[in-house]
Amino acid sequence: MTPTTTRTLMAPGAELEFLTDENQWCRLTLTVGDKQMALGADTFRVVVKKFLVYLESRENPKYSHHADGVDWAWIISLSERHASLFGRAVDNGYMVRVVDALGREPLRFTLSEADAQNWTQKLTTWLNEN
Repeated sequence: MTPTTTRTLMAPGAELEFLTDENQWCRLTLTVGDKQMALGADTFRVVVKKFLVYLESRENPKYSHHADGVDWAWIISLSERHASLFGRAVDNGYMVRVVDALGREPLRFTLSEADAQNWTQKLTTWLNEN
């Protein structure tokens, strides 16, 4: 895939990169600190809509996954690399965890409420542009 568009969402210590080709196939890469992971892919609109569903319901999420003794809301599962993302509310925002194809958790990061609002605005703008 030759990316034609690169978009990025930022959070403290984390960067989520969307690489979208001319067919709207979107690959996600997450960098947390000095670790980087290719998460997988889906169509751009599907990826954006899945994140928006989570972000718009984050104050009253539908929990679907139990790990570390707490409930997590499913955000998205991606093809190719088969990573899944889950989120839950924490004291000062929202924790997002990545689960890889083998069920391991290689990365997690926190979004503040301000970050979540910023992500929602950016994702909505991106969706409306396509």
